[in-house]
Amino acid sequence: MRVLIVFFIAITSYILYIITQPPQFVVVKLMPIDYVAVAKEIISTRTKKSEGFFKTSNKGGGGFFGKASSPSQSSKGFFGKKSGGFFGSSDITNSIFNRERFFDEVKHSIFKGRMNGTHQYGTEELLNFWEQELPDVDAEFTDKWYDKSLEILAYVLATSYHETAHRMEPIDEYGGPSYWQRYQGRPDLENFQPGDAVKFHGRGYTQLTGRRNYRIMTDVLQQFYPDAPNLLEDPDAANDPQYAAVIIFYGMIMGSFTGVSIGNYVGNGYADFANARQVINGHDKKHLIAGYAERFNAALEAAQEL
Repeated sequence: MRVLIVFFIAITSYILYIITQPPQFVVVKLMPIDYVAVAKEIISTRTKKSEGFFKTSNKGGGGFFGKASSPSQSSKGFFGKKSGGFFGSSDITNSIFNRERFFDEVKHSIFKGRMNGTHQYGTEELLNFWEQELPDVDAEFTDKWYDKSLEILAYVLATSYHETAHRMEPIDEYGGPSYWQRYQGRPDLENFQPGDAVKFHGRGYTQLTGRRNYRIMTDVLQQFYPDAPNLLEDPDAANDPQYAAVIIFYGMIMGSFTGVSIGNYVGNGYADFANARQVINGHDKKHLIAGYAERFNAALEAAQEL
């Protein structure tokens, strides 16, 4: 009997000891994710040749034609649509810019340290367009294209940053059908047919808007991509990154959007970034966008110091 009492006391004491001890927790330390590093790793490992209509450069060497390593040029890239069309095979390692330096700069000056894959891929699409040899397109655009300057690229990037709500990818205009309806009946947009305002709402890097502009840009796109769709029949194609890149560069350089060309304000070392807003939308947010352009331009200049 005495043995049982001792055993009972021992067991009870052990149980009381266990239940009076503080709970033990396993602490897991989560390491921060460097999204830019992840994006660079993806870009370095995913490559795809683009089959299109760009000619190999005759201006010396092999140009920038090899393998395209931007994910936005893969068959189902980050944007979810086929890209890489009229570019010949492109090798961004032969870029005229040090892209790693460029993205390190804009990560802090533009994206406030929070740059992600969407930002990088969309920007890559615009940089890739800038660095390619043109196919046979109209002579006026070709002349202006080969007279381009770094400041023009900076303002195109700034415009895209603003018009895509800082996402740097082609998007639909915010607001939805009730907001888009304000464009109905506008003579400058040729939105006369029922439903035009909604059908031809803002899309792309620069928010292409209106039946008139979709008609004009169909003709432009088909110079670069003979198989490009008719935007009047397939307006959503304006959000395809490869088409959106053509639209923003051609429209701003040729003055297709407002009748005012970027060359009136920017080029050859001269940059009136504030008034350049008239190329897109009058004086709306012109100083804000000018500030973006200054920062993009500084990053591009730094990236040329190879």
